[in-house]
Amino acid sequence: MKNYIIFIASFLLFFFITQWALGVLYTMVYTPNISEAWNRSGDLSQGIVIAKGSSNLITLLTAGVAATAAYFIPRAFKRFSK
Repeated sequence: MKNYIIFIASFLLFFFITQWALGVLYTMVYTPNISEAWNRSGDLSQGIVIAKGSSNLITLLTAGVAATAAYFIPRAFKRFSK
């Protein structure tokens, strides 16, 4: 069980670091098109719009499930190969 907790913790830490690094990279290379944004601003609504953002919880749960599968699948194959 200790190996599993270490594996999950290291996997999630690596996942967070890669997500952060990609976010920084995408932000650095993004160049907005000001003239296009200005032209499209006339189509925006004049009222307040409350948008729901996507949750990172689903991504983390998916990563946790993938890591769990990655941990237990090799053990299952070892049992069947004996």
